Amino acid sequence: MQYSDKVYEIVARETLNMDAIYKEYIIELVGVSGFNELHEKKLIEGCGSINGRSLFVLLKPRKGLNDYAEY
Repeated sequence: MQYSDKVYEIVARETLNMDAIYKEYIIELVGVSGFNELHEKKLIEGCGSINGRSLFVLLKPRKGLNDYAEY
């Protein structure tokens, strides 16, 4: 299991019923390096901002292509 898989699993488990996740909460769960890993692997995507706080949506990887769908 790769680092990005483990980080993804942690965030997915902790945010199961959430539509969007604050950047700060993702960092609280997996740290800055975990956040950066998810972002680099395109497993999270920015979806808005409230009062200057960034919101992200967790994406679900699709098999085969480097394409992603909403989780």
